[in-house]
Amino acid sequence: MKKRLLIGTLAVVIVAVGAIMMSASASDTTFQTFKELRETLARNKKIEDITIVQVGSYSITKKNLEDYRAQIQNQNSISGISTSIADKDLLKKLITDQLLIQKADELNVSASLEDGKKQAAENRDFLKTQPNDAQEFQRKIIESLELTEDQYWNDYVPAQYQKLKTISNAIDKLVELKQIPDNDNPNIYGQNILEFKEIIYNQAIEQKIVITSTDVALK
Repeated sequence: MKKRLLIGTLAVVIVAVGAIMMSASASDTTFQTFKELRETLARNKKIEDITIVQVGSYSITKKNLEDYRAQIQNQNSISGISTSIADKDLLKKLITDQLLIQKADELNVSASLEDGKKQAAENRDFLKTQPNDAQEFQRKIIESLELTEDQYWNDYVPAQYQKLKTISNAIDKLVELKQIPDNDNPNIYGQNILEFKEIIYNQAIEQKIVITSTDVALK
């Protein structure tokens, strides 16, 4: 059975369904978290962009880590979660996503930026069919990021959708190749994916990952 599972959704990617689900309970506090995210990402531009982990030919920089930390903190704040996440756990997620992106490339199933733009356009059109409060919620999120709607949908989110679709394509292909066991039970299926990700991460630590900063520990 073909399944489509978007892994590792970033807090900065607000899809139409999410807007609909959150619109009823949205508050000024919610929008403030996005303003704080924007401000943090702006400050992070001053971080020296040095490589801290090398995953094959892909470099994860200090700025990548801090940007991701800001995104996770934003997501946790909206969800009412106050627990911080250790650097090694943040890096594990960044590394694992990159390993799946590289796997997609090996299997010739990578999504293109045009695929990301298509998904963004479909979500934008879908949102227009939803209740006014859902549309207003999305507009406020975009405003909090100081973007126009065209900038958001045409320039801001397509690359994120491209990444998510590439990871999803890799998962689908690995299931097809029986490297990830399929299962009709979504809980078991999800656990199978988590176990596969753990396997490729541990293998990569031994064979593919190079730590280039003395401040980084992955174990």
